[in-house]
Amino acid sequence: MTLGIKTRGQPVGFPAQRIATIGVIKIDVNLNHGLNGSAIEEDQLKMNGKSRFLSSCILGAALACSALGTACAHHYYRVYDPYYSDYHVWNDEEIGYYHQWAREYHRDEHRDFRNLPPGEQKEYWNWRHSHGDHDHH
Repeated sequence: MTLGIKTRGQPVGFPAQRIATIGVIKIDVNLNHGLNGSAIEEDQLKMNGKSRFLSSCILGAALACSALGTACAHHYYRVYDPYYSDYHVWNDEEIGYYHQWAREYHRDEHRDFRNLPPGEQKEYWNWRHSHGDHDHH
C-alpha cells in the first residue's frame, strides 16, 4: 500500500509506514504487507501512461469524426427568385442546373450564386425557368 500526495496532478508515493512511540519503546508498523513500494509505483505509472494514451486516441477520433462530419455536410437553403416571385431550394439538383448555366454562359461554376451581381442572377433565373423541372419549394 502506498500513501500519496498529489502535486500538479501527479501522484508522489512513499511507503506507508507509521512509527508510533509508546513510552520508550518504538513500534514500527509497515502497512505495505510485504509488497515492494517501488513496484507499486511502477505499476501506477504504467497504468497512468496507458490511460493517457487511450484518452488521447479517443479524443483524436472524436475530433476527426467531427471535422469529417462538418466537411461532408450539405447545407441547403432557400433562394428567393424576385423575377418570378418564387423560392428555389438550393440543393444538389439546383447546383447541377447552376453549373450547367455557368458552363453555357462561360461563367465560373464554382462561384457562389449569392455572390453574383444582380444582373447575372437575373440571367440565371430567366435561363432556369426555361430549363428543367419547375417544381419549386
